[in-house]
Amino acid sequence: MKPLEFGLVSQALACLGIRGRWQNVLGDLVGAADTQLMGDWLIPRVEPGSNAFGQMASLAMWRTLLVEDDPASASPLRAHR
Repeated sequence: MKPLEFGLVSQALACLGIRGRWQNVLGDLVGAADTQLMGDWLIPRVEPGSNAFGQMASLAMWRTLLVEDDPASASPLRAHR
């Protein structure tokens, strides 16, 4: 089942967040960045306090910890705060 085909945006976004974190940990930084970009398109369609939103926030945090130097510049979620 493909979640987006059935309107399950929240489930799809949560899965993207988990997938992106695994990609970061396994060293697939380009894949993780692509996954984060896919998720960024869906973020406006979920509630800011939802699990799916949290999964994407966690992905941004992991990317900051593993790749970037400045934590303040990492999160695309700042617009939703």
